[in-house]
Amino acid sequence: MADSLTVLDEIKKALFPLREEELTALETSVLAEGIRDPLVVWPRDGQLILVDGHYRYQLAQKHNLPFKIVEKHFANLEEALAWVDQNQLARRNLTDEQRRYLLGRIYERRRKAVGRPEKSGQSDQIFVGETAKRIASVSGVGEKTVRRAAVFAKALEAVKQISPEAADRILKGEVRDALVLGLTLNIARRHLSIEQIREIQQSMTKDKELRKKLAFELRKRGKTQAEAAAIVGVHPRTVDEWESNFKIENACIPDLRVKAGDLRGS
Repeated sequence: MADSLTVLDEIKKALFPLREEELTALETSVLAEGIRDPLVVWPRDGQLILVDGHYRYQLAQKHNLPFKIVEKHFANLEEALAWVDQNQLARRNLTDEQRRYLLGRIYERRRKAVGRPEKSGQSDQIFVGETAKRIASVSGVGEKTVRRAAVFAKALEAVKQISPEAADRILKGEVRDALVLGLTLNIARRHLSIEQIREIQQSMTKDKELRKKLAFELRKRGKTQAEAAAIVGVHPRTVDEWESNFKIENACIPDLRVKAGDLRGS
C-alpha cells in the first residue's frame, strides 16, 4: 500500500462522477468487505499518479482503509488519458451520451496522436477511415458510429466552454444530441473562432443523415430554413428539399420559405 498517491486534475476531470446512490453503495461495500480491487497508478518522476480508483482512494482516506496498487506505464499524459477513456468505456452504468462522448474523445485523441496529413485529399481520407475502423473494431461498433461520436464530442466540448452545467445535463441524457449540436453551433458563433466552427461543421458533412436530423430539429423549434441551413452548413434550398422529400408535417415544421433577404444575410 502506498502512503500517498498523486491525483492530477487533468485525469480527475476526464472521469465521469458517480451518482449519489452509486457512491453510497460503494462506501457500504468497502466498509463491509474492504477495498478488494487494486488501484491503478502511473509511476512518473518519483510520484505514483492515480489513473483508476479515485473514489476508492477517497474512501480509503476517509475511513483509513488499506488498499493495494498495480502499476501501469505510459509514455506521456495524453497516453494515460487515452487509457482512462478506454477504461471508462467498459463501465456498464454509462448513459448513451456518455458512451458516445467517450468514443468520440478516443477518436480525437488517437487522430491527434498520430497526426493528420497537412494536405487534404485521398491520403487524409484513408487516414481518417483507418482510425475510425480501428476504434470501431475494438469498441464493437460501426465506423459511422465512431464518426458521429466524434461530431458529438466536439459539440459537447463547445458546450463545456460556454456552460459546464449544460454539458453535464447533456451527458446525463437530459437533452437530445441533435438539439445539442444545433444550439452549440448557434451559440458558438459568438464564443468560438471561425476555425473552430468550421471544424465542427466539416465533421458534420461526413454524415448527411445527422445534418438532416439537426435541420429538422431546428425547424421544429422555429428556425427559418436559412437559419437552419447556416447552422448545419448547407444551402437553404437543401433544407427545403429535405422537408419536401421526407414530407414533414406543417404542424411540426413552420411554413417559412426562404426570402431574398434571408439569403443575403446568411
